[in-house]
Amino acid sequence: MESVDIRDIDLKNKTYGFHFTPQTAEAGLSQTGLESRIGVNSSGKLGKEAIPKVFFSNGITGALMTFNRIANIPADGKPSQNTVAMLVKDYYKYLPDRIKAFVPEEKRSLSSLEQADINELIRNLNNNGIYTLDYCEAFEFLRDWMLENMYAIFEAEPSQYEHELTEQDIEEINSARNPEILKRIKVLDKAMGLSVNEEEIQKMSEERRNLSIEIRKQCIEVASQKRGAKLVDGFFDREDYNEDRCAFEVQYKNNTHSAIYEDNILGKSVLPEELKKATLDGKMDAVTIIQKLFEQRDMSEEYSMRGSRYDVRLIEFFLQFLKLPKNLSQEARDEISQSITEHRNNVRGILKTEKKGFVGILPEEISGISDVLNQMKKHQDSFISWEDARRFSEDRIVQLERENANEAITALTMNRDEKQIEGQK
Repeated sequence: MESVDIRDIDLKNKTYGFHFTPQTAEAGLSQTGLESRIGVNSSGKLGKEAIPKVFFSNGITGALMTFNRIANIPADGKPSQNTVAMLVKDYYKYLPDRIKAFVPEEKRSLSSLEQADINELIRNLNNNGIYTLDYCEAFEFLRDWMLENMYAIFEAEPSQYEHELTEQDIEEINSARNPEILKRIKVLDKAMGLSVNEEEIQKMSEERRNLSIEIRKQCIEVASQKRGAKLVDGFFDREDYNEDRCAFEVQYKNNTHSAIYEDNILGKSVLPEELKKATLDGKMDAVTIIQKLFEQRDMSEEYSMRGSRYDVRLIEFFLQFLKLPKNLSQEARDEISQSITEHRNNVRGILKTEKKGFVGILPEEISGISDVLNQMKKHQDSFISWEDARRFSEDRIVQLERENANEAITALTMNRDEKQIEGQK
């Protein structure tokens, strides 16, 4: 896959898709590109995806929002058992030692566990009430995970239609859904949730998928009349279809998907030759790329760095954490985690009670971010960072080389002068 330096991309005048993926997937992407599919995160026992698509982040803002959503998950105040199970099953090797301590000693060094071990670990975590990671642990988790991932990028301009849809248009589009089909989908959802028979679940899931596609056809028939002809066939439409409904103009930047064909109802795939890997000075890890994207962000869209209504912007705390020494005392780690927790709870409380639906940045959020960053910088200033130590070492080596050179020149000059005197004698 061709590399492109993130600084050489025209991020202001073009729309780019950012697809977050493991570095180990690069060889496969070079062969197949990004294929539209119903992925593991969109399926399962109560999967709602009916149409295969490629999911990606829309531009810098979308990539930052996606990462910020991820940053809010590990240290969530009350994570669901599904979240705990996901962390244990898919990200075991990144979890802190205090959680791995509940695994039999002979298996703690493994990068993944057997299902029986996963179930036992989850039971232990439930019994001991330690679902969550503190923020320092969460940031270490994210750092180690993201170092093994990369961003595949591609040009992804949106489609353009003859007419823009109004709110009334959208209401009329969704009212075209057959109520009997919607009722049947709800029945299937409930039945799948209660069933333990995999074959039965698979059969109901297939019925649900076909009904869901039928619902979409009913909506699209009306939408096509409202929107008129497609003027530009872009890579994605501003249309979100992810259950038994259609919604328009609501694709979030951090969760955009490829356009869905009208005829065969499959999402567009990204061809191998359209994909490039984002790099910076030869580095391709997602941590390096995210830091650069944060520097290049559009300041007018800063509010969008929250991926959902009640998320708190943690990305700045993560980037500052990367600058801190790895040998921070437990007291310092507890202090940092506690201050972030208090800030997060304060902002979430305001958003839930006083500012429901608010999309801007709260004054309390701005001041809170500043306070926490200043606190973290104090810990940074109390240590000499590895970068500073390396620079100091290089400067010292140069200084010693100069001193040695001066001594050598002085010795040679004295030797020459002595020989000249001897010659004269």
